[in-house]
Order: sequence, then structure tokens, then C-alpha cells
Amino acid sequence: MFFENAHVNRDIFLLCEFISDFDPDFSNAFNAYFFIMKKNELRKAKSFDELLDIKYGKVGTKKRDGFEDRAQYFVISAMLKEARREAQLTQEQLARKVGTKKSYISRLENGKCDIQLSTLYRIFEEGLGRRSSLLIA
Repeated sequence: MFFENAHVNRDIFLLCEFISDFDPDFSNAFNAYFFIMKKNELRKAKSFDELLDIKYGKVGTKKRDGFEDRAQYFVISAMLKEARREAQLTQEQLARKVGTKKSYISRLENGKCDIQLSTLYRIFEEGLGRRSSLLIA
């Protein structure tokens, strides 16, 4: 691909070299060049899975696994916040119901800390009156 579009790549590289003189986020022209090339790859993705492969690597790679873990935390955090709001409880009220602190509920809702399964069940079942189940696929 690089040599097929050599004149375009050369122009992009020169532009990147120019940008790197003014933008501290581009430590050198090569970083800027590869940033633009990666961006072009992302635009060509035909599915969300392809987009994830390009951005984070194939399933099973360390970078992709890290992304998948963060995505799961985000989902749990969003579910917790939504369920708490539907129950019309403040973070403080929920914390009191399950015997924890408001700051812990806040950190959970913002994906800033890990949670034990027993605590997750206690929050959803005792604190929010929801039935919980675990699915391992």
C-alpha cells in the first residue's frame, strides 16, 4: 500500500512533518504520518468488529483485552446508574441500604473501581430490588 500511493504518502509525510513543528502532540513526523494512516484505516472499516480490530488489535491481544475489560466496566457502571435513578434513590440512599459509602457508589457508577460479585449482587438485589444473574459465555 505504501508504494502504490508513494506520491500521496510523500505529501502526507511532508504535511505531518510540517504539523509536528507546531503541534506538541506529534513528537515527530513519523508519529504524525502513522496517526493519519491509522485514521484512514479506521474510515475503511465496514463493521464495528473491524473498527475494534484496527483500533485495539485482534481478540486475544493484550490491548484488545484491556479494551474489552474497560467496556464491561462501562456497561456495569451504566446499568448501576440507570437502575439507581429508576429506583429514585440518591447515591447516598443506595449506599446506606447496602452498607457502603456514597463515594464507593460514585466510583462504581463512574467506572473508577473494581467490584466484587457479592457486592454487585448486594447492590442490585438488596439495594435496588432487582434480580441478578451471571452469564458466562
